[in-house]
Amino acid sequence: MNNSPITAREKFALNAYLNRTQKEYMEFMGLDSFPAVERKPVVLTMEEANAKGYGVWAQVLYNVETDKYSLLAWKDLYIPELHADYILFHEYTHVADIEKLAKKDKSKYTKIRGYMEYHASQVELMKQLGATHFSDKISFSMNDVVYGVANDRPVIDVLRNGKKTATDLIQRVDFPTNVEMLATTISLIFNHLGRISICKLYATDYFLYQNELEEFGVEEVFFGKDAWLLIRAIMQGIMSESAIEMEAGIHVGILCRLFERYGL
Repeated sequence: MNNSPITAREKFALNAYLNRTQKEYMEFMGLDSFPAVERKPVVLTMEEANAKGYGVWAQVLYNVETDKYSLLAWKDLYIPELHADYILFHEYTHVADIEKLAKKDKSKYTKIRGYMEYHASQVELMKQLGATHFSDKISFSMNDVVYGVANDRPVIDVLRNGKKTATDLIQRVDFPTNVEMLATTISLIFNHLGRISICKLYATDYFLYQNELEEFGVEEVFFGKDAWLLIRAIMQGIMSESAIEMEAGIHVGILCRLFERYGL
């Protein structure tokens, strides 16, 4: 993402869109309040995305010292045909989780990063599936088509693409080129776990795709067998407070081993 000039009209349209989606998010999650978030329109370039192996439509940044949030958002996200609400719901969930679990606490913020990605992808997929509230008990098929910024596609393809992006990064000969790539790969894996958790809860035909979507040979080698078994055992369904704390307790150790392995 790069900072770029934005016209007054674009800024107004994006701001109005962000106001609306934030209000809708609060209703979706049953929240009474939401912290102030500074908004920063940015431009995405295909060259940058191709070089990294991934692209990001929006991103929340949190400064623990100042307790301030920033939302970097593609300047064209407001265009109705893009149906970008689900992307913003993902980012708003990061803000809500930090407020609840790690506000002004650098240690806790680091520890909950895995859960944050897991939970945000649960919320994101529920929004794509047309749920009115996150707590809705819905029913769907893995072949149902959901909207997306890049294109509309079946749920199964959404999950396949997310899983493939992570494994493709891990299998790059230059992996990881930097800390950002390593952190993004970790996030993508937790994103996938969040999505399959929703499918296991509510998809009528998940069993047909379970072996494919839960084939984790690459991920097990990446994290290490023992760590991966713990992650898989803990991160199931809608996680309880005790499960969140349990995953947070092992997350820093996992990060330290990965950073040490790759010399970062």
